[in-house]
Amino acid sequence: MDFLLFKACPQCGRVAVEDVDHLTNEKFVYCDCCGYNLIREWKYHVKEGKHYVDEKEYKGYGVLVLTRRDGRVSETLLNSPLSDKEIEKYKKLFTSKKIKRKKSYLVLYGDSKFVIIFGQPPERFHLSFEEFKEKYDYDPYKVFGRNEE
Repeated sequence: MDFLLFKACPQCGRVAVEDVDHLTNEKFVYCDCCGYNLIREWKYHVKEGKHYVDEKEYKGYGVLVLTRRDGRVSETLLNSPLSDKEIEKYKKLFTSKKIKRKKSYLVLYGDSKFVIIFGQPPERFHLSFEEFKEKYDYDPYKVFGRNEE
């Protein structure tokens, strides 16, 4: 069974999502603020005939969110710094008539700082995990119908 929980991002301290399958112990963590992500999956090694756990952790360098007028949204977690050429390419996409500019943005992350290149991230983007918990009264135990004492 999968559980989606919010937690503090280990990189930037803002809100990250953690998806854990408690049956397989697979885990996915991603921060749509700084781009940090962790993937832990079960894999199978054919030659050895064994299952093993493959875990990869990616330092985040920011996020790109493009919302199209037809409602489709693409979110890209940046696992490496963008070149100037890539930034220019995304700026051109942002100005396309197919893109909803009010719902799209590019934010770079580095040296513990966020730099908004274009667009306006949602209000929640700017909150630390602690501020998010307080503002939205987030308690994962309350979500699942029990309170931890």
